[in-house]
Amino acid sequence: MPAWLPLLHAILAAAWLGCVLTEVAFERLLLAQGAALHPLLGRLHRRVDLAIELPLLAGVAVSGALMLAMRGGAVDHLLAAKIVIGLIVIAAHLWCIRLVLRRSAQALAGDAAGFAASDRAQHRWGTVVLLGLLAALVIALLRGGE
Repeated sequence: MPAWLPLLHAILAAAWLGCVLTEVAFERLLLAQGAALHPLLGRLHRRVDLAIELPLLAGVAVSGALMLAMRGGAVDHLLAAKIVIGLIVIAAHLWCIRLVLRRSAQALAGDAAGFAASDRAQHRWGTVVLLGLLAALVIALLRGGE
């Protein structure tokens, strides 16, 4: 396996985690300002998800799949756990993006009840994403950076 591939995977995953943490910060800040900023929050979060997070998620998935293919099937228990967690995180984040898009549309339409319901669901799934990314990071560290 080329030495740059695990490094690329780690950089992409770290950028993804950093982006998620940044979103947590602006979500908390803008939600605390009240319903008048919900359309701004919706547009901002939608843009970040589509322009930054989705490409990072795809990069992590592709680089992870490439590394797995290059291993020739040799997978220990920690790596298997990291793969399962990674797949859960990817699926949860894709669902989260769908919720972000729906919430954005609801904010722009003035649908306060729909926005609130989508917001709750998006934050629950976002928690799965954040905790999963952190768990994968811990496993990577336990495996010596891989």
